[in-house]
Amino acid sequence: MLHVRIASVLGQPQQMRIIPTVAHASSTIPRSPSSIRPSVTKPSKLSITTPLLRAMGGLGGPSPRGYARGSLRVSAEASSNNDGESVPGPEYRRCVGVCVVNAEDKVFVARRADLPSVGAMNGESERVAWQMPQGGVDEGEELESAALRELKEETGMTSAHILHSLPHWVTYDFPPALMAKWLSEGRGWGGKYKGQAQRWFLLRFTGGEEEIDLSGIGEAREFTEWKWMPLEDLPEWVVPFKKDVYTEIASNFGGFLKAEQAAADKVGDA
Repeated sequence: MLHVRIASVLGQPQQMRIIPTVAHASSTIPRSPSSIRPSVTKPSKLSITTPLLRAMGGLGGPSPRGYARGSLRVSAEASSNNDGESVPGPEYRRCVGVCVVNAEDKVFVARRADLPSVGAMNGESERVAWQMPQGGVDEGEELESAALRELKEETGMTSAHILHSLPHWVTYDFPPALMAKWLSEGRGWGGKYKGQAQRWFLLRFTGGEEEIDLSGIGEAREFTEWKWMPLEDLPEWVVPFKKDVYTEIASNFGGFLKAEQAAADKVGDA
């Protein structure tokens, strides 16, 4: 069994920076070059799983298996936490990323509502406009809570629980052309950030696909359509400036899921 310890804090880049420490679905699902088809999971009678409630602080008891909880809070000015963990500087917007897998270990991805024009501007194909849910962390907000909040706001999912998390921050820089476009539209946080620093969480979705809602749940709509795909295919379906981050996620989370399956198989053979 893997154990992950999470410390308490929480253009196109040349390299990913790693700072060590941790509408409803569209009726038309686009086909990928590898003919990816959506997988249908059985509906769950529970809208929120017990591990999810525990992660949100709603229940007592142990943390979900494979996930070490702590006081993961964001400080806008911090350069290290109490355990000596290095954290990104203020030029990076602090965020969480959410990798959600279904019962078949396929990952949820959705098409960005605002990126097709960027793809056309950079001469990129339509399939680079897909990504996993992510979003900013509020001052003082725990990272686990931010991940669950962003997942609900962007996808409507609540029937999910945390399995694992990346044990370090990853960062990427915004391409200059994208920043210029955002600023011309009054977006991009006024040019305050050069990129984003993320902490990633792996979650298991146990609900039915009717739960998925891309309307934004009162927030601005992020996505137009969604699908499930193999985790290892992720890096080929994102904008180039996020490719290194997604490669890291696919490697780390893919390894965790394989180890989890191997452990389950061993128990089954006992």
